[in-house]
Amino acid sequence: MNELRQRLTRLARQSGGTFAFLTKDLHTGEVVGMRAGEAFPAASTIKVPIMLALLERVRRGEAALSDTMALTAWHKTGGSGVFQHFHEGLEVTLEDACTAMIVLSDNTATNMVLDATGIERVNELLDGAGCHRTRLHRYLGKPDMPGPAGPSQAVPDELGRLIELVWRHELLTPQLCRRALLFMRRQQHRALAPRLLPEGTALAHKTGSLDGVRHDFGLFWLPEREPPKPHRTRDVMALPADELPSGDPVVFVAMSKGILDLRWTVENRAEVTIARAVRAAYDAYSASPPASSSSSSPPVTASRMEK
Repeated sequence: MNELRQRLTRLARQSGGTFAFLTKDLHTGEVVGMRAGEAFPAASTIKVPIMLALLERVRRGEAALSDTMALTAWHKTGGSGVFQHFHEGLEVTLEDACTAMIVLSDNTATNMVLDATGIERVNELLDGAGCHRTRLHRYLGKPDMPGPAGPSQAVPDELGRLIELVWRHELLTPQLCRRALLFMRRQQHRALAPRLLPEGTALAHKTGSLDGVRHDFGLFWLPEREPPKPHRTRDVMALPADELPSGDPVVFVAMSKGILDLRWTVENRAEVTIARAVRAAYDAYSASPPASSSSSSPPVTASRMEK
């Protein structure tokens, strides 16, 4: 994997700003990291721990995804998403709010989900997963709320650890871990990790963006690890299937800060760099010979929060 490491280093150097990359093949255990222990503004990647904190409440029987809540003026904030444009008093289920939070990165929907979890529960879940430096500071778009100074923080190797725990069903129940990955499978933002991957590549991921900041992290699956499927004519209007690929995926985390290109377009240099980095990882792991089952990656462990 030295070639991949060198490629990632060149991409970061050419793009300006500060980049961190982490990849881990969950079949072979091969890891490539660059600045993976450095803290970055979390942006919308923090929505994944928020989702997991909600699902932890479901596991404990303290909430249900079918519970409803009403949109208020206080929930509303700018940035990504559509809930800010909906009328106050609209009732939605927690599942629908969580879907909007992850799939559309909806900031207002995130604040609704936070009403069900609270900030402390999110950070407790992160502590239980061994992610002690990734922190949620406050609700989104509410800078006057009390809390640590500055934006929420995330550390690449901790985000990688978190998504691996979910894949291994070690953070929640297997059913709820699958539910979390299905939320992430429906991600609509395609300008970063999926951008240069072969069409049809399966991913479960979450992006994050601020001025001078672009992130993407999650899992991608290599086609050679999947059983062959019969050819089907693509129907762009078909609803997505509630299924996950069966093979072992690759964890990827790509984070950046201090990016001088402040354009909010798909031509933003950080977005292009992350797309190229994920494609480089895809090519590198696709070229790696498969390991025998005896050499499969040892699992990470989490302190499961008891009921």
